[in-house]
Amino acid sequence: GGGYDPCEDENTATPDCTANGRVEKGAGVFVLDAQTGNELAFFPTARSVAADVSLISVAQVGVVDHAYAADTGGDIYRIDFNAAGPSSWAIHEIAYTHGGGRKFLYGPALLVAPNNQVYVALGSGDRAHPLATEYPYVTEVEDRFYVFKDELDSTTPLNLDDTTYMDNFTSPTSCSTQGVLPTSDTRGWFLTLDENNDASDEGEQTVTSAVIAAGMVAFSTHRPVPASQGSCSTSLGIAQGYWLNLFNASGGISTSGAACGGTRYVPFVGGGLPPSPVLATVPIGNTVDQVIIGAAQRSGGASTAISPQEIGPAITPTRKLIYWKSSGTD
Repeated sequence: GGGYDPCEDENTATPDCTANGRVEKGAGVFVLDAQTGNELAFFPTARSVAADVSLISVAQVGVVDHAYAADTGGDIYRIDFNAAGPSSWAIHEIAYTHGGGRKFLYGPALLVAPNNQVYVALGSGDRAHPLATEYPYVTEVEDRFYVFKDELDSTTPLNLDDTTYMDNFTSPTSCSTQGVLPTSDTRGWFLTLDENNDASDEGEQTVTSAVIAAGMVAFSTHRPVPASQGSCSTSLGIAQGYWLNLFNASGGISTSGAACGGTRYVPFVGGGLPPSPVLATVPIGNTVDQVIIGAAQRSGGASTAISPQEIGPAITPTRKLIYWKSSGTD
């Protein structure tokens, strides 16, 4: 990604980054030759790309054929690669959230889906403005978390806030809630980060990247808390870790291994700005386990921003013989 423009530091939901013909810095994606450092391609974007660019292999394992970028203006782009070389590579705006002051500062989590689709998951927020005196709190920005299906054969941008195509799952959902499946007409869902719809939730914003694991998506948020009147101390705010069902946003915490039907989030001890959750594979004895560090504890216990935990699919992986037929003498 091109980087961050200091104009984004303005304490407002609508920073004046392109006034008087000014070109916003960092508005683009570079592709470099990993061996030589030579620039192979540059793709312009509407606003700065401060987030990491996310890569995915769809057609062939290990061969990146698509990249996803998000900018500070609420736009999401897909770059399509092919063997013909840089001259035939192309960038397309595939989704957007405009007009609400929502920014993307972290790249999306990706998962290959059936029918030539990719699940894309990311949340909006402005981690550079975490205080109760700043605009996300004083002038509320309704930040959101989004999950949607990108159809690789399409280049038509999706309005992520259009409830014709996106389900509003801000209100609590359950295991029986109709989800966003590969064959459904719905393109995705969003969750507004003021779930209780009261003043106590103002200013909550996504402050980490997300990960997709075990049929769920995990990410973390922060909400400022103003100092008590007459107090000389300040608060680090409330940090919360989410585990949501990838398809219908049902809570995945305290569910005894299931991917739905539980609590959506729990607070991190100490508050502050948590780090992004990270997946890793760890050899333990004769097995290799998948663990996640930095996510809320799925057990529902006290969570810290660096707590590790094992993570696995929400189905029982044990297989057993159910039928067998043999014929002949061999």
